[in-house]
Amino acid sequence: VIAGLPARLIEENEFNGQSVEVWSTSVGLILTPLAEQRGEQGRAAWKNPRVDVTTRFARWSADNEADVRRQLGRSFSLADFVKTFGEQKVSGGVRIADIVDRLPTDLKATSPLELIVPLADVNGKAIVREGYASETVIGAVGLNVGGAKGLETAAVKVLKSLETDVAKELSRVGVKTLGELAKRSPSELTEVLANVGIGLNGAAELIAEVNALIAVDRVARGAGGRDRG
Repeated sequence: VIAGLPARLIEENEFNGQSVEVWSTSVGLILTPLAEQRGEQGRAAWKNPRVDVTTRFARWSADNEADVRRQLGRSFSLADFVKTFGEQKVSGGVRIADIVDRLPTDLKATSPLELIVPLADVNGKAIVREGYASETVIGAVGLNVGGAKGLETAAVKVLKSLETDVAKELSRVGVKTLGELAKRSPSELTEVLANVGIGLNGAAELIAEVNALIAVDRVARGAGGRDRG
């Protein structure tokens, strides 16, 4: 409870030279002084469930890509995909059918990995509609990231889920912004990050998270940024 309101901790960070905790409440974001240092500042304390389920689906897609192609062939519709795999569950127990239920049923794909970006876009829009744009972005990249040009132009190193060695490797191979990262396919990213031990499922998760966050940022800016934050 912060200022008499139920609150959820989003992150710890620096703001105007002071260590603060960022809380989400029913009236918006509240910053309070951080009384004592607890771990590395600026790391994520909360991840939006819609972003989380998008990354879980991405990992499932990478782990099951061969099986999907074996059963559905080189091209399939979302309807056929759901008919065959809809009852399967990602880690955490959510059904595939429930995760992709907002995607158009006539959507065509050659791999479940191709569903990641459309799913990220749909969930990003839903996050803005639900009023959680600010806390979703802050929880993932911190305060005051993106600026007037948007999250796509932010350096990859701001993403809190990204290990330092992975961020350095991305920068070394020319992937310097979140926008550039979002445009890579999981297979391309796996090749780029082979030196730091990132497999197809890890690359798919990363692309899913970045695309979801960029969708949130883009839609929120288009809507005038009106949300609970």
